[in-house]
Amino acid sequence: MVEKEKIGICGTGRMGSAMARRLAAAGFELVLWSRSGVPDELAIKTSAQKARNPAALAGKADIIITSLIDDAAVEEVLTALMTTSLPGKLVAEMSTVSPKTLRRFSEPIKAKGGSAIDAPVSGGPELIADGKAGLYIGGANADFARFHPVAMALSDRVHHAGSLGMGAAAKVVNNMMLCGYWEVLKEALLTGREAGLPVETMLEILLASPGASPALRTRIPRILGEDKSVGFPVRGALKDAKLFARVAESFGIETPAIDAAVKSYSACLEAGHGDEDLSAMVRTALKRAEFYSFASPGSVLSSLTKAAAASHQICRLGGRSPRWSISPQRRVQSSAASPSPLENTGPPQVSQKAWARLAPLSAIFQYSLSTPLNIWTSSRDTRTDTR
Repeated sequence: MVEKEKIGICGTGRMGSAMARRLAAAGFELVLWSRSGVPDELAIKTSAQKARNPAALAGKADIIITSLIDDAAVEEVLTALMTTSLPGKLVAEMSTVSPKTLRRFSEPIKAKGGSAIDAPVSGGPELIADGKAGLYIGGANADFARFHPVAMALSDRVHHAGSLGMGAAAKVVNNMMLCGYWEVLKEALLTGREAGLPVETMLEILLASPGASPALRTRIPRILGEDKSVGFPVRGALKDAKLFARVAESFGIETPAIDAAVKSYSACLEAGHGDEDLSAMVRTALKRAEFYSFASPGSVLSSLTKAAAASHQICRLGGRSPRWSISPQRRVQSSAASPSPLENTGPPQVSQKAWARLAPLSAIFQYSLSTPLNIWTSSRDTRTDTR
């Protein structure tokens, strides 16, 4: 029986940790390093050694895996590996980075006595844990064959895409499709709901149609807000989408769908959902549109506004004036010689964006203040606040 090679993993984030657990369960001996430090719990659970730096890890491992956040992090670690000799070592770059990144280090790695493959992962930590993630490998046939037992421990979908860099290119192609899928799903669901279809009905129809995908099937509970678990976070999806756009741009390819996805994920991140699952981009867009549709013609807010306007006229006919009138451009406040301590002395300074969010509550507030039963409003003149 061939003895398993010792595996070193540089990077113990969500993906690196998932790979460590999976490989340990498959009987591989591990050495771990992370810039932020390897968690003791992970080292104990995987019976792994800790390395003080990438060079020290390379001295103890036969195959060196890098699983890092972006190109800059990968380049930093590969540069650190160049400070030591790599006789017989195989560097397996498994991050989501540009196809050009590992190629730039190919000759320096060879000069140190090692070889390299790129083997990015398609799928999140949950797929790694189940052995269902996809691996797209670029490199020489001999290096692919050497890495194959490790790949099969992580995935049941292993593809040898070609020479060095082709694995990263294949990952870009695959994930560009997924990135565009989530953007189009968001647009389709928004369109269908405006046409009167419930979100649940649309998702049920899609699951039974050619528009379904395994990714959609597993994320429907997250889209509906029933599952808060995170497969891959919004900030990671945004980082990857920007990478895909840059790679395509380097070849002169226009990417309107990816550009739209970048905007959608950026909006989701800015709204505070960066650490939630990438499907939050769809869910929050639906919620945001649902909120603003509340203020559309024919909506409850529209009815309340009309009722407030009617009450406004009733109050004026009765010799009384409502205290507020609602408008994002103009707020009207009644004046009084001696305002009650319970009354505001001036309208709030509210941005257009914040005003839009507060509009439904403001309309209800206006309506309550405008009714004949409002005991706080007395007959008085009005003035326009132009601040």
